[in-house]
Amino acid sequence: MMTKARKKIASFLVATALLCPMCVASVSAANTTDTAWSMTSSTTDFKYLGASRLKTDATAVYFKMNTSVTSNKVDVKVLGTNSNPVTSWSQLTNCTVKNGAAKNYAKCNKNVNYSLHSTVNERGFSRVTLAITTAKDEKISGVWSADSSGTYNEATYY
Repeated sequence: MMTKARKKIASFLVATALLCPMCVASVSAANTTDTAWSMTSSTTDFKYLGASRLKTDATAVYFKMNTSVTSNKVDVKVLGTNSNPVTSWSQLTNCTVKNGAAKNYAKCNKNVNYSLHSTVNERGFSRVTLAITTAKDEKISGVWSADSSGTYNEATYY
C-alpha cells in the first residue's frame, strides 16, 4: 500500500513528466519579434538585408513597409541562408513560394501587413533574410519577423 507521502510524490512525478514536453516546446518558440529594417532601395536590382534571422518553423515570414517617400509598393524576396551576417548573394537562395510553387518575388503595398510564404525550413536553411526593391531610388523602412505569429494579407506573387 502507498502512503499519502508516496502518493503525493508519485503524483508530482507524473505531473512533471506530462509538463516537460511543454517546457521543451517553449524553448524552441517561433522567432516572431518584429525587427525594424531600413535601406536605400534600388530601381535596378534587389538589395538584401545584411542581417539574417533564425527561422524556427515553417510559418510565413511577416513583412510590412511603413515608410517611403514616393513608392506605394515594394517587391520582396524571401531568402534562405545559413550565414549571419550575409555578405554576398552567393550565400542566399530565393525560397519565395505560393501554394508550393517557386516564385521570383512578392509585391507588397505600403502600410499593409503581409504573410510571405517560403520554403526556407523545407530546404534545410536555418536562417532567413529579405531582398527588396522599389520603383524609385529612395529610403524605405518597415518591420519584419522570421516566423509569423498570425495570418496576414496575401501578397501578389510573380
